[in-house]
Amino acid sequence: MRTFMFVLSLIFFVSVPSYAQQGPGHKRPGMMQGKGPMHGKMHKMTGKKMGMKQSLVPHYMRVVKMQGDLLNLTDDQNAQLEKWRTEHQPKMEKLMMEIKNKKKAVFDASIQGAPAEQILSLVDEKNTLEKQMVQAKTRCRDFIRSVLNEEQWQKLLATYKTM
Repeated sequence: MRTFMFVLSLIFFVSVPSYAQQGPGHKRPGMMQGKGPMHGKMHKMTGKKMGMKQSLVPHYMRVVKMQGDLLNLTDDQNAQLEKWRTEHQPKMEKLMMEIKNKKKAVFDASIQGAPAEQILSLVDEKNTLEKQMVQAKTRCRDFIRSVLNEEQWQKLLATYKTM
């Protein structure tokens, strides 16, 4: 009986400090959080690091803005890219907000019990906006590619893959 109590006490004292080191609210990477049916189960990563938003096409201008010094841009290249960004960023932000609002409208319509036709109509509207986003990002990609030389373009692609 003493041996059993000793082993039980040993397990308790070894496990409590390791739990306490993690602190309250500790979340293990790769674990689903919350209280739903997937709580505590591993989820499949999709090739991107956690925290990166998924997009249908890459955010090339974001990489240029954040990592432009790695590309060794000339003053002329910087000026061209900055001009494009300042002209197009407000439009992109507006489009992103419209998409976000349309997704919320789809969700809200479903919660409120709207007919399927109404929900599907909202989904079609959201898809149209997302198609516009892809078109705009593709034009941006083509513009950036026209400004950069091949070496800079390859560096941009390599940098994007590491983000």
